[in-house]
Amino acid sequence: MEEIRRESRDNDEFMRRCRDEFVGNSIIADWGNQRQYIVEDINFELTPSSYKFDVRGEMISLAEYFSKTYQKECRHFK
Repeated sequence: MEEIRRESRDNDEFMRRCRDEFVGNSIIADWGNQRQYIVEDINFELTPSSYKFDVRGEMISLAEYFSKTYQKECRHFK
């Protein structure tokens, strides 16, 4: 995605190219048990800090969850 961002003229081109590249394809996670996931869509409005979900009654951001659960630190927050 960083390479696509560098090569894109503007944000619209970046989002279009990312969707073309990833939606419908699979990725292999490098955390937990390394499951394979199919990308259904990309929500460019959310970030690892703004996306929050319930974990055992506590609302936690995706960045916090990955840090606590998998010792993976987010480096890109856009």
